[in-house]
Amino acid sequence: MPIFKSEEEKSKKKAEKEKRQAERQAEAAKKIAELDAKLEANKLKRLKIDEETKLKKAETEATYQREMAEIATKFEPIEKARAERIAKVDAHNRAVINEWKEEVRRIKRDFLYNQRQITQNNRARARGTSVDSPAPSIEETTDLTSDQSSKFAALKELKELLDSGILTQEEFESEKIKLLDSE
Repeated sequence: MPIFKSEEEKSKKKAEKEKRQAERQAEAAKKIAELDAKLEANKLKRLKIDEETKLKKAETEATYQREMAEIATKFEPIEKARAERIAKVDAHNRAVINEWKEEVRRIKRDFLYNQRQITQNNRARARGTSVDSPAPSIEETTDLTSDQSSKFAALKELKELLDSGILTQEEFESEKIKLLDSE
């Protein structure tokens, strides 16, 4: 009998051991299932957050683009007017420069004419013949030339100040008008 009892006990112990092992496996499977469920829930949350982030980013980008378009629309007429003003000023400056160039050519032409007249008069005096009309003196022609040269030099200096950024376009125009109007 003792053997039987002991075998019976062994069987009971074995059955209990298998039962505990089955319970542990069931518990572990339950925990694994819970963790899998949590993992899946976290994946879904992350996907949802990623989707929301993408949507917010797209909305922000759309808002930014819309605002930039509005700003561009507001400043477009201003930029156009500015470009037109610059074009007008440039055209005016080119016209003034052409006038100055023509004035310089005229002054040179007059100077050369006066030089020829002086030379002819000096030759006529040297030959002892009379001089028909007195030529203007060098001082008279250089006074006009030096006045024009000083204006030109002052305008050139003003342009350099404008180009270097010391003067604004408005200050340059104002000073140029004052200089050209002065006699």
